[in-house]
Formats: sequence, structure tokens, C-alpha cells
Amino acid sequence: MLFILFNTILPWKGRDFPNKAEILYSEGTINYNYQQDGRSKRLLLILDNVNNTKEHQVFGCSYSAYSTPSTSVCISKKYIEDYIGKKAIFGWYYQTDFFGFHNPIPQLVSINVDGKYIKSYEDTKKNFLKMNIGRSFISLINLIISFLIFYKFIYPLDSIKK
Repeated sequence: MLFILFNTILPWKGRDFPNKAEILYSEGTINYNYQQDGRSKRLLLILDNVNNTKEHQVFGCSYSAYSTPSTSVCISKKYIEDYIGKKAIFGWYYQTDFFGFHNPIPQLVSINVDGKYIKSYEDTKKNFLKMNIGRSFISLINLIISFLIFYKFIYPLDSIKK
């Protein structure tokens, strides 16, 4: 219940979105892989040969301190199929920690291939704000329900009538 309260009172903490100037950029080759998560497979977006090294980077799109790449999908395969193996520039950031949660996965903000944005900062920010409003609303509903249940157990109707 305490987590729900903090999540409602501090609705943007741990789900911050950076200014354009705070975005970090990596250049490499677009790739993907699937991660088995229970009964479902999730698409992981990967950037190979990051900044001309043999390293790769896996990106998440949960935009939250308490999520992992396996709980978020950055983009559907049908939108990136034509770009697999092509050079791209990914814009990303690290999410701030919140209430003991830490998300070490870079959060994808933009994808630029040959000067064309497949995923833009502006679109990501707009979707992020919609997502946070929904999360805040759900947290508020959970807080109210939790409070009502807690109140019912602390002050049952029988004790009020006596």
C-alpha cells in the first residue's frame, strides 16, 4: 500500500523523460532477438557494432525504473523489418532510480536511419505522457480501493453501530 501511495503522490519520479539535450546517441547496426518470457516471446531491439566496436546494446521502452526489456516492447517487428542490418543512430537515456528500483537498460527514444526517423523524440514523448497519465490514474484507483479495504478492516460496520 505504501508503494501505491508513493507511486500516486510522486507520479513522475522513476518515470522521468529527459529533455532533448539530455539524450545520448549510439550508432550501429539494427538487429533484434526474441526473449522467452513465460509463454510469450518478446522482441528485443538491439544495436550491433555500437560506435564501431564489436559491442552490442539492448534497448528497453518501459520508461520506468521498475521494468526490464522483457516487459517492454520498443517497436513492432513489422516497422523495423526493412531496416535490419542497416546503420542507424539510436537516441536513448538511463531512467532515474525510484523507491529502490533500478533499471540499467537504456531507454530508447529515437531511431534514425539514413536521416529518416522511424521513431522520433516527439512521438516517444507524446506516448510517454499518455502512458504516465494512465499509470497515475490506475495508481490512484488502486490507492482508493486499498484505502477502502484497509478502512473496512480497521473500522468494521459492527463496531460503529455499538
